Amino acid sequence: MSKIIVVGSINMDLVSNVEEFAKPGETISAIDFNKYPGGKGANQAVALARNNEEVYFIGAIGNDENGFYLKNLLGDNHINTNGITIKENIPTGTAFISVNSHHENSIIIVHGANYALNGEDVIKQKEAFKNADAIIMQLEVNDEVLIETSRIAKEFNIPLFLNPAPSRKIPEEVLMNTFAITPNESELASLTLMPCDTIQDIQKAAELLKDRYHMHVIVTMGSKGALIHNDNDSRIVEGFKVEAVDTTAAGDSFNGALISAYLESHDFMEAVRYANAFAALSVTKNGAIPSIPYKDSVMDFLKNI
Repeated sequence: MSKIIVVGSINMDLVSNVEEFAKPGETISAIDFNKYPGGKGANQAVALARNNEEVYFIGAIGNDENGFYLKNLLGDNHINTNGITIKENIPTGTAFISVNSHHENSIIIVHGANYALNGEDVIKQKEAFKNADAIIMQLEVNDEVLIETSRIAKEFNIPLFLNPAPSRKIPEEVLMNTFAITPNESELASLTLMPCDTIQDIQKAAELLKDRYHMHVIVTMGSKGALIHNDNDSRIVEGFKVEAVDTTAAGDSFNGALISAYLESHDFMEAVRYANAFAALSVTKNGAIPSIPYKDSVMDFLKNI
């Protein structure tokens, strides 16, 4: 069992299933509506916990029903929630998600308490970082949090995994302190300002990131699998074909599983294969956290391929 610090977001996901996404100015009817726990940080923490890792969560919620429900849910998943700060007069983060008949999703995020988390909140949790085996963070928190976390990672020599989603500009200091980055194709294009339409394009963009920041680059490509690009390797690890129902937490499931498997094997090839399987199983169920599988079911899936 490894100890992983997750610094990130906690959201309540409000999910509508629709035939097609609404066009500008158009009003449509939803097929149904559900309320699910989510947020990229919470999703990744649960994915790690369901891989039997020791997880410490640093984030923020509002002083409201959604926030307390989500904090309790993380605790129920054996995640240490002592690093969660309650922000007064600011709502818990919310995501409005539409899923169409092609199982694609469109997401609007209200950051709420997630963006009220600040650098001082992270520094107050510094003791928890000692003896950590890895840190993971995403971009649903503000730059101050990203910078302070990356500084602690550097100070304690802890591998920092960065999931650069949702796509936006990342402070240079954070990138310099990152051990491994896990963009999808569009996020890679945004990071490098290079086209990422073909495998050759993706390899060139990944090479640029690797050389500029001396990091491991793992590009997620959905059902096509993932590209590993580092000093030792540049190869695609194929994905697994499954009947997709909802892709909402697939990337977060991948990231949690990747870190868990890498810390066990220290082999990105092996870790990415496992993460691909873990993410594949996650898209076979609805919701974010409810769809995240357990390690045993993924191992059974891999045995039966």
